[in-house]
Amino acid sequence: MRRDGNFAVSLPPAAALAAVIGLLACGQQPHKVPRVFLSAVQSRDFQTVVDLTAFWQDEIADIKARNPKALWEEAVGAYRKGKITALSESKPGYWREYGEALRGLMGDPIGDIRGLSRLLPGSARWTINEARANGSRIICYVAIDYPDISEAPVAGSQLLRRTIVELVCDSRGLFVSARQLQDGNAFWAGGAELSAAIAKRFLQLGQLDVAVAHLEPLRANGKLSTEGASVLAAAYCQRVMNQCAPEERCKADVRGALALEPGLKMQLMNWFLSRAGEKLGAGEDLTALYYVRIASVFISGEVDLEARAQNLKDAAADRFVKRAERRMREYNHPFLTVAPELLEPAVGLSEVARRKVGQMAAAYLSRSLAGGRVYTSDFQVLEWCKKVGVRFPSASVSELLKLGHRIPEHEPAVLDMWGKVNLRAEWEKRVREVGSQ
Repeated sequence: MRRDGNFAVSLPPAAALAAVIGLLACGQQPHKVPRVFLSAVQSRDFQTVVDLTAFWQDEIADIKARNPKALWEEAVGAYRKGKITALSESKPGYWREYGEALRGLMGDPIGDIRGLSRLLPGSARWTINEARANGSRIICYVAIDYPDISEAPVAGSQLLRRTIVELVCDSRGLFVSARQLQDGNAFWAGGAELSAAIAKRFLQLGQLDVAVAHLEPLRANGKLSTEGASVLAAAYCQRVMNQCAPEERCKADVRGALALEPGLKMQLMNWFLSRAGEKLGAGEDLTALYYVRIASVFISGEVDLEARAQNLKDAAADRFVKRAERRMREYNHPFLTVAPELLEPAVGLSEVARRKVGQMAAAYLSRSLAGGRVYTSDFQVLEWCKKVGVRFPSASVSELLKLGHRIPEHEPAVLDMWGKVNLRAEWEKRVREVGSQ
């Protein structure tokens, strides 16, 4: 038993084509034939759909014309099975869609049938309002209503409440094509409760931006319903977890979710820190720090969460420092080459890393001054340390001051930068400005 807009039709799939011919032979109104096809599409009876599609029936006739009767059953059965399988796929792959598009240029209506299937969910109510003959074709205009918002088809950022479809059949009553008439569209719209239901549907479909767009204006005007608040908070959370970028929008989504549902805080913060741990384990240090940085905005006063965040920062900072050491050791990179990219982020993340970088900088300067000369880059290292707050170990300060006594009073290599100064005195001054840990 299959339901259509006006009556119930009980029709075994194998009898579909014979029924169409019988309807025409008995002088029935032309639009009674497409009802069988529409009922089959709505009930996903794709065997009947194949039997009532003109292009496919013509291809079946061609198969029979090219083969002896002994092969008809197998060849036609394989053909029908292929079409039924294709129609049964709700989300066909790229190459199938590409092939179907090419066949559509030759008249294969599978794209039209897929579109019609989306417009005919089980809860839809339809009726043929008008049918007319146009030469050898029968044109029917089908009005479709969607009383159940949970199954209403999506049209951009809206949900259809009703639409009109133009259905074309040939003189045999077999389906040729279908197209939706955009001028016949009407959409669901209403107050706070209905907006919540619409947003919930888009949330379920994973269209998070659309769900948020339906509810944010109500929130701004203080008209958000209880259900709407729950849906909007869920949309914010899912958008954070699915597309946490750009950073400022991600933070805004977290604030929005927590303002609506404060109880989500632990869930969200645990997600951020777990995600950061995963990225750190995969060697994606900067991505890990991105998640930690966002979480840190919201975990102030949460001792356990703050400790987890700092552990992640320490681990990332340690990696930066080790990477810098490896570059300096294996590739002989100067200190200032690795400082901005690797050491500066490490210093900002961890006090442990800050002390380690101070040791590295002091050791680098000690090696540089061992020959009794000072270079522009040595003063630049001191400037960098002062700028980012790096301090030297106490013992290193004493050693650097002692090495400074070997510096000639005027060193040509740095005259352009500092002018005519007493370089020993300048060195001592700047080392003391950096200071000790």
